[in-house]
Amino acid sequence: MNYTITDEDIFTKKSSLLEKVILKFFKKQSPVENQIDGLKSDYAMALDQCQMMKQHIQELENKIDQMNATMDLRPEALEPEMPYSTAIVLAKRGCSKEEIREACGLTDSETDLILTLHNKSDSQVPGAILAN
Repeated sequence: MNYTITDEDIFTKKSSLLEKVILKFFKKQSPVENQIDGLKSDYAMALDQCQMMKQHIQELENKIDQMNATMDLRPEALEPEMPYSTAIVLAKRGCSKEEIREACGLTDSETDLILTLHNKSDSQVPGAILAN
């Protein structure tokens, strides 16, 4: 028995094999491509959210700046019922013990305590209450 393979048989076999390889490749490639597309979509959403957060942070910073600009921390602007709060503000500004005691009507002991807890500098600057 003599079996002859023709060029057409070879072409048919190669075509069939090529189809199988291509189908196998695309079946394997498809989930990866889907993952890549999903990651691209997630990345785009994350960028959008970052941009929105950046804008929100900028708006909050602007509001803080506006609030700081409208706050009046001068001793005479603070409520007179709050001598300790006023004394703390003055201590943080570096006012002397005498300036704080006179401005707030505190005793020496009260003034010493506030200076110990809230004074930022070791040196007392006379007239600091008027400079600010």
